[in-house]
Amino acid sequence: RLNVSNELETRIKNLFAIGDGAGITRGLIQASVSGVIAARAILKRESKE
Repeated sequence: RLNVSNELETRIKNLFAIGDGAGITRGLIQASVSGVIAARAILKRESKE
């Protein structure tokens, strides 16, 4: 399992682990939601620039 932040970002800046690749989801819905969480984090950062 990868170490990720609450926004699913890895220790490598701007690299997000989502879905089955993150090792924290167990199904289709959870994997989909992890994508939404990462997307929101990215959009939040983009809007600050």
